[in-house]
Formats: sequence, C-alpha cells, structure tokens
Amino acid sequence: DLAKLGDSQVWRDAAGQILYSLSPGFGTLIAYASYNESHNDTLKDALIVSLINCGTSVFAGFAIFSILGHMAHTKGVSVSDVVDGGPGLAFVAYPEAVLEISGSVFWSILFFSMLLTLGLDSQFGSVEAMLTGVRHSCAATSVWRSTTHDDLSTSRPYC
Repeated sequence: DLAKLGDSQVWRDAAGQILYSLSPGFGTLIAYASYNESHNDTLKDALIVSLINCGTSVFAGFAIFSILGHMAHTKGVSVSDVVDGGPGLAFVAYPEAVLEISGSVFWSILFFSMLLTLGLDSQFGSVEAMLTGVRHSCAATSVWRSTTHDDLSTSRPYC
C-alpha cells in the first residue's frame, strides 16, 4: 500500500529506527571519531556512516518484507497477520523462511551466528564508548604514561 508513504507516523517510525540504529546519544560514534587525526574530515565520515546505515536499513526492509510477503502468500493471510514485530520477527519468521531454503541447516547456523555476532558487536561498541571516555579523561589529567595519540592505544592507565 503506497498510500502509507504519505502517513507521518510511518516516517516518524523510520526516523526513530535510524536514530536507534546509529545511537548517537550513547556516544559510540563520537568515541570512535575521537581517534581520528585532527585534520580528518569528520563531516564526510559522519555522512558516509549515516548513508551506509540508512542504505542497510532500506535493504534489510526489502529483505524482511519480501519474506513476510511470501509467508503471507503461502498462508493466505495479510502481511500484518503473519507475525508481530519485535523478537517474533527474528525468532519466528526468519527461521520459518530459512527452513524453506535448500541447505536449511547451514543457513540456520549462519543466521543465528549472525545474530550472536551482531549482539556481541553491539556490546563491544557500547563498552568502547565508555572506555574511551575514561581513557581520554585519564589522558587529560596526565595519568597515562605516554601522551601522544599513537601511544595511547598501547599505554596502560595508572588510575
């Protein structure tokens, strides 16, 4: 239904999803950017990361709704009746779709390995954001043995 594209709630939900996936409020991107050289074009980097994130979300949307559309067609129901959003999508809809592919055991292992590594990667980013704040605050108080940017990655704090 292309008329949904004119609905402001759809666009609010999409913007919320993009902000959630970029998570600018937590500071992970800012923490990673703090390791750049001072003459680096940070605006260009931010635009590239944001565009890749949006492109990935659009691509994932096509993949998700293709699977949901196929499942709705085979069950003879509307797409909204196939599965509710949230964890049901990842743990009900996708496994059911993967079972229809040849080599389903391989694809199932690959899919759940992807979910595991995605969760771990998200946690690494969160921990990195917190550790970068601690690391830079220690460097600002000269607690680090070395103060050059290259040595910060290998030096140990004495706090």
